[in-house]
Amino acid sequence: MRGYNPAYLLIAIIAITALSAQAGAAYWFQSGARGSDKAYYNTGASAQIETIAPQNLTIGSFGFWVGETISNNAFIQVGYVIPNQSGYYPTNCTVGPNDTATCAKGIYLSEGTPSWFWEYFPSSGNRTAFYGGYGPAGSAGKNGTFNTYSFQADGNTWNVYFNQQLIGSVDLGVPGSGGNAPEAIAEYADTNTNATFMKEVQFKNVQFRSGGQFLPMSAGYAYISYGKGSQTELKNLYGVAEVGQYVNNFKVGSNINVPPDSMQLWGLGYYLNVSSSVANTSSSGKYDAYSNVQLRMPRIANVSPGVREVFEGWRGSGSGSYTGNSTSITVSMYSNISETVIWQKQYMLNIISEYGSVLNVPGGTWYNAGSVARFSVNQTVLPISYGSRAMFEGWSTNESSANGMTAINGPTNVTAYWVTQYLVNATSVYGNTLGSGWYNANSLAAVSVDTLTIPINNESRMEFIGWSNGDGGALLNVLVSGPVFIHANYAEQYLVNFTATDAYGNAITPDYVVVSNQVIYGPSFLYGNTQYELQYAGFDGARMGVNRTFSISGPMSINSQLPVYKVNITTESWLGQPVNASINLTFSNGTVLRSYLGPTGNRQFGEVPYGSISGSMEYFFVTEKVDLRNGENLKLNFITPGAIGAIVVALFAIGLSIRALIKIEKEHENEASTKKK
Repeated sequence: MRGYNPAYLLIAIIAITALSAQAGAAYWFQSGARGSDKAYYNTGASAQIETIAPQNLTIGSFGFWVGETISNNAFIQVGYVIPNQSGYYPTNCTVGPNDTATCAKGIYLSEGTPSWFWEYFPSSGNRTAFYGGYGPAGSAGKNGTFNTYSFQADGNTWNVYFNQQLIGSVDLGVPGSGGNAPEAIAEYADTNTNATFMKEVQFKNVQFRSGGQFLPMSAGYAYISYGKGSQTELKNLYGVAEVGQYVNNFKVGSNINVPPDSMQLWGLGYYLNVSSSVANTSSSGKYDAYSNVQLRMPRIANVSPGVREVFEGWRGSGSGSYTGNSTSITVSMYSNISETVIWQKQYMLNIISEYGSVLNVPGGTWYNAGSVARFSVNQTVLPISYGSRAMFEGWSTNESSANGMTAINGPTNVTAYWVTQYLVNATSVYGNTLGSGWYNANSLAAVSVDTLTIPINNESRMEFIGWSNGDGGALLNVLVSGPVFIHANYAEQYLVNFTATDAYGNAITPDYVVVSNQVIYGPSFLYGNTQYELQYAGFDGARMGVNRTFSISGPMSINSQLPVYKVNITTESWLGQPVNASINLTFSNGTVLRSYLGPTGNRQFGEVPYGSISGSMEYFFVTEKVDLRNGENLKLNFITPGAIGAIVVALFAIGLSIRALIKIEKEHENEASTKKK
C-alpha cells in the first residue's frame, strides 16, 4: 500500500485469499503529509490516526498509515486498512525461498471493517509480494477513536507497534532512515475511479525517532500524488488540510481543497529564551524545530566603573539545551529551551597608599562579590628626613594592623592611612626632661623637666628659667609642625629677706610684698644680676605702695618704711569727766569695729595702716563723726546727764532768785502807793 506499486499488495492479498479484484484497476491515490529534512536520519516514526468507518467502498480499499523509505531503499509502514470485500487475509508474510512470500494462516476480515496492518518491502528482491501482516477484523477500533501506529529500529531490526503493542518485526539490514523523512498518508488503492467519497480522517502528532526518543515532526508538507507505477490520467481529488490552528494535526478526504504538492501545512517551532543579567540576549525568540542556534557570550562584561560580570557558564533546560561553561555553544531546538547565563559579579578593589608598597594587591584587583580581600603594607615606619618620618596608622576599613581585610560588596577603595611624625628632643643640664619622642604632625607635645630647683647652699640655688624657644613654663605644650629641638635653661638665685618699719621707725613684719608683680611671703629666692621693683607691701590686710627698685648680686635684706601709725581716741563730758561712748569704726583694711570706749573714755589703736579710721561715736543721743588720717588723734566732748542736771539746778536757783526779787519789788511798789494815799 505504498509507492512501490501498491497493486502488488492487493494482487498478493487477492492471490492468497483467492479473492479477485475488478479488471482494469490501476490507480493508487495518495494524499497526506511528509516531513522536512529536519526528520532525516531517524530510527523510526509514529502517528495517531483516526478510525473512520464505514467508508462505503465498492472497489479498491482505503488505507491510512505512517511509513518511510530507509537508507538502503527498503520501505516500512503501519496503519489500518478498510477492505471492500470479506475474506481471509494473511496474518504474517515474510520473504521465503526463491524470493517468494511465505505466509502464515489467514485471518478473516469483514468488508468495510477497519483492521490494523503493517507492511515492508526489502531493499532488493521481489517487490510484487506482500510482506507484513493484518490484525483481526475491527482491530483498528471504534469509529472516531485515535490509535497510535509506530515503528522503530533496534539495530537492523525494525519493530512495529499498534498502541505500543508489538505486532511485527523484520530485519531490514540498516538501522536508520538516512536522508529520508516519514510520511503520513491516506491512500485509495487498487481503484479505477476518483469519484469514491472518502470521509475525513484526521492525523495528528506525527513524530520521528531520534536519539532514543520520538520527536514531533518539525514541518509538514502536503503530499498529493500516486503510488509507484500508478496511472495518473485521473486527477487526485483527495485533499489535505490542517485542522484549525493546531500544529501537526491535519485531515485527509473528499471535499477538502487539494493543495499544491509540497505546500507547507505546518511549521513546528520552539521558543528559545536566553536569560542574562548582562550582555546581549537578542537570540531569544522562536526557531524552527530541530534547528541549531549558535549562542555566544563574552568572557567579561563591564557593567559600570569598578563593576563587571565574569562569565561562568550556561544552565539549560529543555531537550537540546546546553549546560556547561563554554562561551560559544550550539543548542538544538528539540523543545522549548531556556538558557540562563550564569555570571559572577566582581568588584574592583583599589588600594591607595601614599607610602610604602601594598602587598597582595598590585594596583586594582577584581574580587567576587561577597568575597573577602586581604592586603598588607610591607613597612609600617618609613624615614622621610632627619627628624621626620611616616608612620602607618591603619586602613580606611578601621583596621590598625598592617594586615587588612575587607568584604567586597561593591567597588571598593581602601586607603592606607599614614601620619607624618616629627621628633621632639628636649635636653637639660640639670635633672631629667620628659616628653621627648615622635609626635604626629600638628599635634601638641607636653615637654617638661622633673627638677626645677638645684640647691647650691642655704642662700643660693639654680632655678629653671625657661626653654631655649623662649617659653618660660616648666611644662611646655609644643605644636609639633616640624622637628623640635629645645633645651632647658637655668639661672642663679639668691635669698632675699623683706623687712619693714612703721612711721615711727619701729620694726614691723609685713604680711607680703609685691616684687615685679610677684607676691612674695617671707624670705624668697630671686635671680641675681636682675633689677626688681618693690611695688607694694601688705600689712594688717592693707596694701601699701612702696615703689622702689633694687638689684640683687647676692643674699640680702630689703627694708621698707610703711605708713603704719598709732591712733588715740578720747571722749569727755563738758565737765571733764570720761565718757563711755559707743564706737562704730572702719579701718583702711576694711575691718569694722562696733564697741564702747570703756569707763576711761579712751581707746588706743596700734599699727593702724595709714592711721586711717573713719566712722562715728555716739553718747546720750549725740553722734559725732570720726575721720582720721596719718596718725591723727581724736578728743571729743559729749553732754552728759550729770551736766544737764547741774544746769537744771542752776537754772532753778536762778529762777527762785528772780522770783524773790520780783516779790521784793512789788512789795516796795505797794509801800510807795500806801504812802501816797
